[in-house]
Amino acid sequence: MTLFAIGISMAIVCSVIGDFLIKQGSQELNEVDIKSFGGIWGLLNPLKLFPFMRQSGIFHNWKLILGIVVLSGHFGGYLLSMRTAPVVTVVPLMASTYIIDAILAKIILHERVTWQRWVGVGVVVAGVSSLVGVSGISIK
Repeated sequence: MTLFAIGISMAIVCSVIGDFLIKQGSQELNEVDIKSFGGIWGLLNPLKLFPFMRQSGIFHNWKLILGIVVLSGHFGGYLLSMRTAPVVTVVPLMASTYIIDAILAKIILHERVTWQRWVGVGVVVAGVSSLVGVSGISIK
């Protein structure tokens, strides 16, 4: 198996798993009034950001923490893919995560996916297919 195949597979799988972990973890956060921290701009101040994060429960949410770790695996795979293949090959293949996310959101999370979104997924499939087909998969 080539480094490109390992990298792109790792990037796609970690991206999808990380998305779902962050989605599930974010639904378990405590409600916090952002205004009490100075609004969204107040959160740019680390002295206000960390108490906000503590109060929301981010530091004790294993799904969010694991999601961030898994997404760092995505980044590692993405870097490996970019190093071994042209951008015009890697980026369209990474768009396949949109397709996988939509399908799994419907199956696992039981989210409502409208027909317009399915049309969008179809457009992404067509785009990924045509861009990868046109560029070919040439790797170092």
